[in-house]
Amino acid sequence: MNSEWSLKELYSGYEDPAFLADLERLKELVEAYNEKAAALDAANPAQSIHNQLLAGDAVSEITYKLYSFCSLAESVNSADKNAVAYMEKIEKLLNENTKAATAFEHFVAQVEDLESLIASDELLGEYAYRLRRIKEFAAHKRSEEVEDIIAKLDLSGASAWARQHGYLTSMLKVEYDGKQTTLSAIRNLAYAKEESVRRAAYEAELASYEKIKDAIAFSLNNIK
Repeated sequence: MNSEWSLKELYSGYEDPAFLADLERLKELVEAYNEKAAALDAANPAQSIHNQLLAGDAVSEITYKLYSFCSLAESVNSADKNAVAYMEKIEKLLNENTKAATAFEHFVAQVEDLESLIASDELLGEYAYRLRRIKEFAAHKRSEEVEDIIAKLDLSGASAWARQHGYLTSMLKVEYDGKQTTLSAIRNLAYAKEESVRRAAYEAELASYEKIKDAIAFSLNNIK
């Protein structure tokens, strides 16, 4: 019995020409998105928003495929260095869109009669909820420069921490009932009917964190 799912429907591996081609294509689409954001035209807001939405869709579609492949591969093998490396590469590429995305939101927020624009274009109608939300929360949006800085800090802060936390906990062995088991298996015992089982599992989970407390503390201190 095969205990792992097949990812061949996405790519055959990291050396798959299709994977490498899509990765290169993502770079081009990110650049195209930035170029369109730089060309936003207040004299023709409907077309500008239309073009930017299409560019964003193209980036999202290929990103979803690439990132899903890497993420699914990493989920069954947390030591897969290629998966982690490529996910970081994809995140860095997407961060190059941060200033452009913020510029687009500022542009939408400044449109006086957004409802008329939405009614005039089928694609804008499909994105009506998102466009209205952008305008609604415009006052709380930071500048392009600040958003860009935050996005870059996130790569070495929250995102990096989340990846390390996931790696450490996925590899963590828990001593329970005289045997070694995984953290996910222990956490599932939180739903056991017997109170004694739930308590023993909880205490075993807490005890297991002693093995990784130094690495976690070091990471959190660096984020701070």
